[in-house]
Amino acid sequence: MEHEIEAFIRFLAVERGLSENYQLSTQRSLTEFAQWCASKKKIDDPAGVTLPVISEYFADRKRAGLSASSIKLIVVALKIFFRFLAGKGTVDRDPTQGLALPRIERYLPETLNELQVEQLIERIDRTWCGARSMTRSGRSNCFTQADCAFPSWRTRGSRIWISKSEFYA
Repeated sequence: MEHEIEAFIRFLAVERGLSENYQLSTQRSLTEFAQWCASKKKIDDPAGVTLPVISEYFADRKRAGLSASSIKLIVVALKIFFRFLAGKGTVDRDPTQGLALPRIERYLPETLNELQVEQLIERIDRTWCGARSMTRSGRSNCFTQADCAFPSWRTRGSRIWISKSEFYA
């Protein structure tokens, strides 16, 4: 399988013009898969790889503690590798055709609870905020991010800009 991997990496470099880092990552993923196939399944030819073999490889990698995002990178590498081999006629059919990408969990950002919001509002020094001047455009030019906590502030450099209506709210 090493010869096919080398040909594929050359294809990625010359025909597709993909970055060296992408080529190295893909080559590493494919080489690890080829080594696993040779040692665990005694498969040296890409034509001997089937979907159950690939599924077993991923189960083995997951048991070894590999994250879903890392497994997803390997899935993509194997999919494009076997699609390349099927296009060249090296394999009769692409064994990864029915293989789905693993879902990566997305986490929501942490939010403030009601008590934390009240504590944040209580910390605002409103006398300090009211003592500053406003520009003609109706924007304050005196706040820094650490000084004030208005709900719709925008930063420019290290200053915070708020609207005039929000300033006097």
